[in-house]
Amino acid sequence: MNELGFPLREAYDPERDGWYEVDDSTIDYSQAALDDYRKATKNQEPGVQLKVVDTWEGEAERPREARRPPPRGDQSLDHTGPGLEGTRDLSG
Repeated sequence: MNELGFPLREAYDPERDGWYEVDDSTIDYSQAALDDYRKATKNQEPGVQLKVVDTWEGEAERPREARRPPPRGDQSLDHTGPGLEGTRDLSG
């Protein structure tokens, strides 16, 4: 696989030339923030580790149908929730 997730035998195949396209319809806003910072900040101190942090304050301004579901409380990784109807419990 290459860094884009395509098998090398396909990515290097001359018959595939012209069949790959870039889809730029999705924006990663966390990556955009990092790219903007790097573009605006010249001469960074050596060794600085950049970390993107989420400063969003909540969903009150978003339409109800676009909001994230509320958290279900504190659950450990051992917690299992209800399964899909009509499925068997294979946990033991």
